[in-house]
Amino acid sequence: MISNTTTPAIRTIGLGHQFSSGTPTLHEVNLEVPHGEIYGFLGPNGSGKTTTLSLLLGLYKLQRGKIEIFGQPLASKRMEVLKKLGSLIESPSLYGHLTARENLEIYRAIYEMPRERTREVLAIAGLEETGSKKVKNFSLGMKQRLAIAQALLPRPQLLILDEPTNGLDPNGIIDLRELLRTLNQTHEVTILISSHILAEVEKIVSHVGILSKGKMVFQGTREQLMKMTSAKLVIRTSNDDKALSLLEVYKPEKQNGTLSVPIVDDYRAGHINRLLVDHNIQVFSIGTQETNLEQLFIQLTTAS
Repeated sequence: MISNTTTPAIRTIGLGHQFSSGTPTLHEVNLEVPHGEIYGFLGPNGSGKTTTLSLLLGLYKLQRGKIEIFGQPLASKRMEVLKKLGSLIESPSLYGHLTARENLEIYRAIYEMPRERTREVLAIAGLEETGSKKVKNFSLGMKQRLAIAQALLPRPQLLILDEPTNGLDPNGIIDLRELLRTLNQTHEVTILISSHILAEVEKIVSHVGILSKGKMVFQGTREQLMKMTSAKLVIRTSNDDKALSLLEVYKPEKQNGTLSVPIVDDYRAGHINRLLVDHNIQVFSIGTQETNLEQLFIQLTTAS
């Protein structure tokens, strides 16, 4: 979805947090979630994602830095800001002995929303046909969608979801993706979704932030992240030093007994192979090696 304002839905400035153990959990995190987008907040387990989200929701006391939601400071406008948010952090809080409608009616009354809002969010979540079925008999995917429906009751402008695909089967993940697309594109909800698995969210996000050991190691659009993927030509030769000199124009690198150069097309690979052979260098092996998004994610989160 295209942003309709230049004011970010979420902005953190120098966000830091430390638990009583004394080990800093977050270091100068500058998070920026554009209004009207789906933002993937990624990082390995233990990287600080849940701590960050808990701070955004006011569940932890702010220690260092600033948090702004739709341009308003969370510190001084807490209640006003939180009214614009819906969230699902960790496990859904649902009553297993009640139906989906009965669960939602409890929270609808708390939010003081009209009765038709329950019917609306059941339809949005694809649960309008569950009838008298008790929630304890729901699949995990249905429970996740019900928890999101619950978060939607007060018509939030921003939805914050922490690892919502955990434990879901492939069909459950697909259903959840479609629900998030609908919320974003049809209902104009900005979404921040955290995950430790890039492949689960890369198909729907427009922007990505990657956290590792409490530090932001990447933030930008999905397209910018994809541009960081690359293909290179990996070569094993009989004389690496001579080959390095011959291939200097290609900016070669030597690592672990192999040479590598950025590859643009098949012509470059053929030209390099011919160049080495013409200078009496045996080419033991030559081939391309690609870095995909998942490999890039691993590289970014292990290098920090």
